Amino acid sequence: MQITVVLKGTAITLPIAAYETVQGLIYRAISGDPLYSSQVHNVGNTVNGRKFKLFTFSELKGKYQINEKTITYFTNVQFEIRSVDPYFIQLLLAYFSIGRTLRLGDNDVEVLDVRLSDITVFDNEITVRTSAPITVYYTE
Repeated sequence: MQITVVLKGTAITLPIAAYETVQGLIYRAISGDPLYSSQVHNVGNTVNGRKFKLFTFSELKGKYQINEKTITYFTNVQFEIRSVDPYFIQLLLAYFSIGRTLRLGDNDVEVLDVRLSDITVFDNEITVRTSAPITVYYTE
């Protein structure tokens, strides 16, 4: 499942590497269930000795200007969050309610829109296009 979040702010300025800022917002969004959010943040899910967080998110999208160490967005900012865990998505939807004011870094932003998408794949093969690089590890 995927949710798309659209945020409105006036000159939203963030560090160029805003990954941690967005990740922090996501963890705040699931903090409504402290036990669950602690499990996701600290442990994740373990498969064959490897830890997985079971969610991913896109980069921020919108018109921007890069300064020395910051990036400033001048229009609405949009990003996607994906997870296979329906409860995770449910917590996000409850947190990102339209009209709510949030803190993104040092900026106050308003949630303009939240959309839920559930794409089920029934084919044995699919072609996937990513909006960010994928890191793959292989160990024997």
